[in-house]
Amino acid sequence: MNKQRGAVAVIVALSMVGLLAFAGLALDLGKLFVTKTELQNSADACALSASRELTGANTNQLELAEAAGIAAGISNSVMFQGEPVAVGSGNITFSETLNGGYVGKDGAADPLAMRYVRCTVERTGIVNWFMQVLGIGSQQVSATAVATMAQGQTFAAFPIAVCSDQIATKSPGDWFDPRINASGNVIWANFSGQGTRTLEEAITGNNVTDLDAVDEEIGDAGQRKSLFTAWNTRFGIVKKGEGHSYGIPDYTGASYTGTYNDSQCSNAFADFIDQRGKNTPYQFNDGLKINGDSSSVDQHKQGGDRRLIAVPVVDCSSFCGGSKTATVVNWACVLMLHPLDENKPNDEAICSSITTANACPKDPKKSSDTNFMYLEYLGLADDLNSPCGSNGMTGGADSKGARVPTLVQ
Repeated sequence: MNKQRGAVAVIVALSMVGLLAFAGLALDLGKLFVTKTELQNSADACALSASRELTGANTNQLELAEAAGIAAGISNSVMFQGEPVAVGSGNITFSETLNGGYVGKDGAADPLAMRYVRCTVERTGIVNWFMQVLGIGSQQVSATAVATMAQGQTFAAFPIAVCSDQIATKSPGDWFDPRINASGNVIWANFSGQGTRTLEEAITGNNVTDLDAVDEEIGDAGQRKSLFTAWNTRFGIVKKGEGHSYGIPDYTGASYTGTYNDSQCSNAFADFIDQRGKNTPYQFNDGLKINGDSSSVDQHKQGGDRRLIAVPVVDCSSFCGGSKTATVVNWACVLMLHPLDENKPNDEAICSSITTANACPKDPKKSSDTNFMYLEYLGLADDLNSPCGSNGMTGGADSKGARVPTLVQ
């Protein structure tokens, strides 16, 4: 009997080792799985935030992308949400193609050509709770995500409409005046999907969000001089005494009206990219009568992508005859060229070679008769190389929306 009791003790001891091994398999591997999930959240957030800057419209885009990726990545936590994820410049790399070679921001031969970003994060030294009994030491877990900009199903749009017949005759680099109704005024567009946001909030904020790519209904909000002030915040210009908290400026306030930098009223985009890299403020010598304070270089460094905008393309004949609504048929990528002057602009600041295409030709307007606004056409917003980026829901290959951050790996 005593011999049997000893045998039971041995069996129990051996069983305990097995039980501990199974417990370790369940609990320690479970901990590693949770850690992997937490790290993946961080990698996804890092890649999506960084990819938003990869539009090819800023010579500093890799620096901006890296900073955005780090900020988003470290906002996530790991180890059962007990500590922030460690993300640094070494965790973020870039490539021209999905399966190409990925390099850090300082190793890119052509920073503007980088279209994909990879974020890799890890947590080392994860101590096992039970598996140590079997001699299995600390573990390491990592996660990787790759993102780019792709066509959107829904996205954020700027509330100005342009004519489909205007766009049909334009090539990327052409300037045009988007005044499209019979009275020659800009169509400030109320979108059916913008909810309770006012036009002023849409201009000073992040545009109007979650709009369908096509078939969106818009309403003509008419001429709104009060929105000129909101428009000008994107150039870093605010009314005296109001400060610069009213609206985030673009990375540059450089203005183009035909007198700056020997512009020929076309192809300002290339110079715009260069000025973005320098964070050049508004120059105040372009012939416009602007009353306000201009942002500093440092304030533009803290700015954002604010002047490359996706705008609705509509059949402007719908606005003739008193109608106030039209259907979006496409989206165009345009560059906001200059601040708006509520007074009659200096004629020298307007290129005489530009003619206004009017939706209702029976009532043509000359550009010098009233307030003017010029945009540079940069192609359709869903073009693969469009510099316009937005936020929203990723669409399929046939989507017509502006490009949005998209995980691809």
